[in-house]
Amino acid sequence: MQTFLPKCQAKICSIIIGGLYNIGISASGANAKNTAYYNHALAPPQLIPTNPSEVWQHLNTTGLLNKVAPVALHQKAKSFRMRIDSHQHFWQRELGHHNWLTEDMGTTYRDFLPDELRPHLKKSGIDKAVIMQAVPDMAETHYMLSLAHSTDFILGVVGWIDMQHIDAPYNIAKLSNNPYFKGIRPMIQDILNDDWMLQPQFASAFKALTELGLCFDALVKPRHLQQLITLVDRYPNLKVVIDHAAKPNIAETQFSQWKEDIQALAKRPNVYCKLSGLVTEAGYNPNFDILIPYMSHLLKSFGASRLMWGSDWPVLNLATDYNQWVTLTEVFLATLTAEQQTQIWSKTATEFYRLQHLE
Repeated sequence: MQTFLPKCQAKICSIIIGGLYNIGISASGANAKNTAYYNHALAPPQLIPTNPSEVWQHLNTTGLLNKVAPVALHQKAKSFRMRIDSHQHFWQRELGHHNWLTEDMGTTYRDFLPDELRPHLKKSGIDKAVIMQAVPDMAETHYMLSLAHSTDFILGVVGWIDMQHIDAPYNIAKLSNNPYFKGIRPMIQDILNDDWMLQPQFASAFKALTELGLCFDALVKPRHLQQLITLVDRYPNLKVVIDHAAKPNIAETQFSQWKEDIQALAKRPNVYCKLSGLVTEAGYNPNFDILIPYMSHLLKSFGASRLMWGSDWPVLNLATDYNQWVTLTEVFLATLTAEQQTQIWSKTATEFYRLQHLE
């Protein structure tokens, strides 16, 4: 494969690379190397034996990765009706919400607003997005709701409320009057008490979420998964999604206990998971191989019906970039049916967050 691709490009011909996973890269014309794009539908199986890891490594090492656009962009009449980024953030430092942003955070220490994300969405063939809170402050939630009303690609907002406050149910109900408000996300990962989510006084807040059809984004780490099992069993009608697959320690290949806990959670039908944040947990510019076991386990455990794709932009920029993560996901999902891919790219998020009326 590594010799075949340059030869075809040099001859200004049309090339298709396919293989065991029926993944294709098509390029043609005098500037073929600059116009390559995935087209797994055109790639005949067994043309050249490849697998997702080999394709990813080849694109990365040859520099083609930054020049590849997903099939969705070039074939808008694709089987994917819509593609939704179920997890990304915006922040504006001058508003004072994000005190955790400090100069030592490098590329993330600046404003990130919708106009900057828009070209990434267009390039990657992503149509809409759901935005997430990033600080424990209701003022930020109201700010995000204002962005949703003024930004065409935002379908929903997952905000924050003080669950310990006596008015928590009232605040949830009040926010639910806004059609863009879809649920809450307490920042459990930053709370020292691992049992925090199990406090009895939160019952009224969880009841309000359930009765209003709102969602609970679980921003947890592997150490919280046993407690999360207890929580979802306590509230079996509460819709819960695990953000970033609970942030497994991929860089150190910690897998076994995470695998067991994720599998146990997936047995609960009210639990969903986001295919997001994994590249950040794997370190800077990770290769595809290290992610495969984790991504495969999520797909096997939750199936397409309870797995949704998200970018975690701009945090994503600490490890890779938006288009690379989309491309990596395209490679990984290429073996699935069109219906399954559509489910992960859009339908799961649409059903979970009830986005139908906002599409």
